Amino acid sequence: LGDPYLMEAVDPNGKTLYGNDRYEGYSMDLMKEICKPENLNCSFTFHLVPDGKYGNYDSKTKQWNGLIKELLEYRAELGICDLTITYERRKAVDYLPFRT
Repeated sequence: LGDPYLMEAVDPNGKTLYGNDRYEGYSMDLMKEICKPENLNCSFTFHLVPDGKYGNYDSKTKQWNGLIKELLEYRAELGICDLTITYERRKAVDYLPFRT
């Protein structure tokens, strides 16, 4: 989660929110637009990374953590967030411009 990209939504009536209804922000708005029938006509589910990290490479274990690990292990198909492009991450995953 990172304001303004993805934030926890609050129901005005105090109801518990589930699924994508739990989130709001630029990333949610972008995915809703992309998945409209006149665009890609797809569905999506936001999934927070279990360890809450963006992704760092441990040279001793030769393992990634965070979002990069989720992508490399096919537990996520897309990472949509304010992820800084580093040399190590660029070698591991492909990037597309986020806000151009």
